[in-house]
Amino acid sequence: MKLLSLNPGRLGSQKGLTIGEIVVFILIAAISYLTLIKVFDFANAKALESEMRTVMTNLALNRMEIIRSKSFDENSTPTWSTSLGPDAGESTESLFDDIDDYDGLVETNVDGYTGFTRRCRVFYINRTVNVEDSVGVVTDLKRIVVTVYSLSDQPVEVNSLMSSRYNVLSY
Repeated sequence: MKLLSLNPGRLGSQKGLTIGEIVVFILIAAISYLTLIKVFDFANAKALESEMRTVMTNLALNRMEIIRSKSFDENSTPTWSTSLGPDAGESTESLFDDIDDYDGLVETNVDGYTGFTRRCRVFYINRTVNVEDSVGVVTDLKRIVVTVYSLSDQPVEVNSLMSSRYNVLSY
């Protein structure tokens, strides 16, 4: 009985990998690894962008809800104020009592979020002319625009129309 035979003629037919095959395997594995890294990096960037847009939208909606909770105008019945923006004596936001007091309000580092800026605009519109732009005259409709800016993303804008609840259907 033969236990082990070392036949020098049979060494060339042994099973295994050559150096060339190992190098090819390493190259393919490296290319696959780099591709996966790029895919994960892209997915991470998109997730971060989505999170930023969500924060910006929530900051805009939060301000819009605060503005819409105020009365239409300083005057409780027509004739409405011709000047928009804070009225005399309303120097801080805690004193704002109607929606047009927020016209021109600009906040930086909004609600503790650094790198965000929130801007509010309020103006009269005439729906028979154009609901997008200010008509420059007093009407029973005001458009509220809240825009949130960040350093790295496109701005988010939230719009709302608010009526005085007087003569709205007369247009």
